[in-house]
Amino acid sequence: MKMKMMAIVGLTSLAAVSFAMPALATTVDFTGAGAGNYAVVSQSYGDSAEADLTYRTLAGGNNWGQTATQSANVVDYWADANYSGDQAIFAAANSNKLELGLLAGSGLGFTSVTFKLGSYPNATQSAAFKLFDAGWNLLASNDTLSIDGATGALVSLAVNTTALYFQMGDNWNTGIQSVSYQTAAVAATPIPAALPLFATALGAMGFAARRRRKSETLLG
Repeated sequence: MKMKMMAIVGLTSLAAVSFAMPALATTVDFTGAGAGNYAVVSQSYGDSAEADLTYRTLAGGNNWGQTATQSANVVDYWADANYSGDQAIFAAANSNKLELGLLAGSGLGFTSVTFKLGSYPNATQSAAFKLFDAGWNLLASNDTLSIDGATGALVSLAVNTTALYFQMGDNWNTGIQSVSYQTAAVAATPIPAALPLFATALGAMGFAARRRRKSETLLG
């Protein structure tokens, strides 16, 4: 019985350990994301052990968030020096929204994210964006973000979530040039310090109850 109780306490203590690790920084740019202009971006582009990337085009209008009508499960690619001096991915249909989703790898969570946006044709453009977390809670938004025609624009945020969904629209001449993110190991849920003692007490009570029943049987 003592050996069994020791095993329970040992395993319970192990579950409370936080397996911390340094944050991992990753940048996915969209150089070569398509074979040519208007090429469809592969759903596997940019995937790694740190994050799985997903791409969607959502129907335009006031459709933001997880209930947005999906018009196509693809986004397009454009390479041109006139796209804020670089290349970008953009919605596959005019007056629609682009969605870039990021799902953290197993045991990981996002701690920060930065989206580099561009505009075409080297002209300052305005676009709206919204950033949601794993539960589709709104983390950040801007209805009239100005994207410089030469240098683009950055949207950067510290986060604490296992998934991110960045939606922007409905200006077809704007897109995402790159995404950078940091991930770190998700800490195990701490176990209250009193729990191992509680488990030990339960074991002792059970042992005492069995002895009492055995004694009553012998006396009877």
